[in-house]
Amino acid sequence: MIYPERGTGRETIVYSMKYYATPAVPTPGVTDYPGALAAIRAIGPNGLPFLVRKLEGRPPPRLIKLMQRYAGTWPIIGTILPPQDLAKEQGQAVAGLLALCPLPPDAEQKLRNLSLDFRSSCWYQAFYVVKANKDPAMVRDALSPYK
Repeated sequence: MIYPERGTGRETIVYSMKYYATPAVPTPGVTDYPGALAAIRAIGPNGLPFLVRKLEGRPPPRLIKLMQRYAGTWPIIGTILPPQDLAKEQGQAVAGLLALCPLPPDAEQKLRNLSLDFRSSCWYQAFYVVKANKDPAMVRDALSPYK
């Protein structure tokens, strides 16, 4: 914000920044957190490949991108190909993986490989899940706002 000082012809610049503490796993749009976590736990380890694919966040094929870009305002295209929110899907995948901790060794190895691929957009989330897999207190703290 800029506050002019009266009569001096100079301006005083005041910078302010607010910090909002957010939960470790943001999942906007979901209001029934306990129900969602219970559903993930009910699916169990069978849902791990799906959650890992969601965490990887592979971009859609080129044709789908072109259709969303040029025909995305058409109502029929919006219902058939809804836009993807990569951050939201990755957050939901992290929450699901944390709900299934401790992870089996093969899933842990896949996440460890993802955490070492710094070109991908999910390396930090994968590292967080691998780290939390070893520490039950991290899992409890990450999921506590959703219980």
